[in-house]
Amino acid sequence: MKMMMAVRAVVLGAALVAVAVGCGASRTKADWWARLDANDLRFPDNRLVVQESREKFIDVMGAPDRSQTIGEYTYWYYRCRDGEIQMVMMTMLLDSGRITTDSINEY
Repeated sequence: MKMMMAVRAVVLGAALVAVAVGCGASRTKADWWARLDANDLRFPDNRLVVQESREKFIDVMGAPDRSQTIGEYTYWYYRCRDGEIQMVMMTMLLDSGRITTDSINEY
């Protein structure tokens, strides 16, 4: 049985590349956190990502299923089989190519 994964074209630097999108219909929120930890993308026992390269984060975790910017904050959403994960980041830092989350929430 082949598993299909959605991809999205994303501009990283000057290159347009295809990356996996979201958590994936077959993955749970726990799987998303485990992938984050397996790639050392957050502090141990902390729900924050600090000063990670945007390119590396998207390469490892996939592009968000959707995003929105409200005021000074950008929100990325990852849909998983058992709910959704929301990352809250300052837009200014994200625009500089770094991901630093203010919070990561589960719904």
